Amino acid sequence: MKVLLGRCFLLWISVVLITLVALSFHINDFRDQLASHEQQWQNKQQLTVARKLPTLSFASVAEKRDAVVQLSLISGVSAVGLMSDDEIMESIGELGTPESLDYRIPVSIDGEAGSMLVFQFADAPNLPTSFKMSWEVLIVVGAVFLGAIGTIYLLVPILHLEEKAESILTGDFDPEHFSPSDVNPLTSELAINLLLNEHHHSRHQQTELSNRLRQHSFVDKLSGLGNREYFDAELEVHLSDEQILHGAVAIFSFEPLIELQHDNKEQFDDTIRQIGRLFQSLSSEAELNWVARRDNVDFAWLTIENSPEKLVRQCNKMIKDMQRTIFDSLEYKHHFVDVGITVFKSGDDPYEVMASADMALRHAQVVGDNNVHLYRSDELPKDIIKGSVRWRTFLQEKLAKRDILLFYQPQYDVSDSSVIGYETLSRLVDKDKVIAAAIFLPMASRVGLAVEFDRLIIDKVFKEFIYGKHLEDKDLSINLFPDSIRNNGFISWLLKQLSVRHDIKEKVVFEIPEYALIHNDDELISGINALSDAGIRWCVESVGNPKANLSYLREHEVSRIKVSRTIVRNIESSDEKQLFFKTLVNSANQLGVDVWAEGVESESEWKVLESLGAQGAQGYWFGQPVQIEEL
Repeated sequence: MKVLLGRCFLLWISVVLITLVALSFHINDFRDQLASHEQQWQNKQQLTVARKLPTLSFASVAEKRDAVVQLSLISGVSAVGLMSDDEIMESIGELGTPESLDYRIPVSIDGEAGSMLVFQFADAPNLPTSFKMSWEVLIVVGAVFLGAIGTIYLLVPILHLEEKAESILTGDFDPEHFSPSDVNPLTSELAINLLLNEHHHSRHQQTELSNRLRQHSFVDKLSGLGNREYFDAELEVHLSDEQILHGAVAIFSFEPLIELQHDNKEQFDDTIRQIGRLFQSLSSEAELNWVARRDNVDFAWLTIENSPEKLVRQCNKMIKDMQRTIFDSLEYKHHFVDVGITVFKSGDDPYEVMASADMALRHAQVVGDNNVHLYRSDELPKDIIKGSVRWRTFLQEKLAKRDILLFYQPQYDVSDSSVIGYETLSRLVDKDKVIAAAIFLPMASRVGLAVEFDRLIIDKVFKEFIYGKHLEDKDLSINLFPDSIRNNGFISWLLKQLSVRHDIKEKVVFEIPEYALIHNDDELISGINALSDAGIRWCVESVGNPKANLSYLREHEVSRIKVSRTIVRNIESSDEKQLFFKTLVNSANQLGVDVWAEGVESESEWKVLESLGAQGAQGYWFGQPVQIEEL
């Protein structure tokens, strides 16, 4: 379309130029003929005057006057005068300046020379029609310009259609930005508008389908929490983590509610919803807490880096809160729940962890009266458990020494069939244990140190970029903790760093976890927009939170999303995960957003993901994280 419009433009430019050149030649020819006609007229007048002079006498004053009168009567003479010594002696008509006089003839008066007759001739009459700038020329010129304007007027709807088509191809189409033509709309535009409305509606339905499928696959409809599959996937991912970490699982069994379910289903459903809302306030990926409704009356809580003693206190507090707010008016307020807790470390078997949690639950049920029982394996080392005070001391020491390790994990792009970038992963070392950022940054957030760690990480990454030759032509993904994005001081500092490092600014992609975008957070949105306005690209990671939806893709400039390991892990054996991933790809791609997978650890996982439309991935299957010296 642009080529066609360009050719039309060049054609009309050529027509206009040719017309102007032809008009120029016509004007020059007209001027030449006009000058020739004027000269012929002058020559004719001069000859007439020359023929008249011999019949005239200038002997006396009366004869001089009579001679001037006779000469003024010659047709075409507008003024005549007799000059002597540059002074007008006799004249008829208005003579112009000496330079404008048309004809001068020396004459002798009384036998003395020095006198002169001067003439001013009228303009040449009867200019030939062929010499005039004809109306035909003006009509041709006018037709050319009117034709050009008319062509532009007719092409405006086509240009409008072209703009719509481009917006569709780039995924930026928004009906609010376009309005159908009100004046003589093209039939094609009416048809395209109809198709565009259908396309927009279809795209909206696709996004809604993806959100609903996410809820159907991983969300319990009644409580609004994650379901059993979601919880088991999260537990399996954390147990298989390469880093040494510890955590706990608590099972809340509201077995007395089974009787209520049979007697009053409506009240049972309302009670489950209230319990769900209470657990919702507990669920926070940022705080390393995940909750789910695993069964009819069973709820589960997965927490990382939380001391068992603190966990028991939290469970007892939740029981008191429920006793006061939910079960106060029910007949079994003194015994409505039993809680079993087990602790684990990375590498433990998921089945054994849940079995020990169930064992603890059975013990609590034997005791009764809203009992909480903790089962702790003797294999769990005491020195890996930290409280808030120990975490703060440990993290402050690392900040003071700038003691942090950076690793780079390759990111594989399907379209290029190669590694196009690296994600920066940070680690802390505590004795012989390596602690991943997914653990220590949430803990840093709890004690108010997350912003300082993000500053340290970015500063070290930028410095390593200078010396890392393998990073020069690669994208560089850096995780930002939500606390940092909300911090105006941090955003100002980061923008200043990027303003003097254009080489990094063009390569960097900042990653933000999906859970941070679930709620409308003005401070977070302000920070995201400030970096987006500076030309920074964004990636949303860990996509798959059961409480999230894809609305943030419309609200923010996101170039890529990365699906969580909980979805990717063993996806080849889960039809629900595959269906969710496929609909997610369709929805995101329609919005111009690429879908990647994180945590890909096997060929079978990657083959399925690639067949479902994944546009990129990272994980152990493509390469383990290494330090810059090993790239």
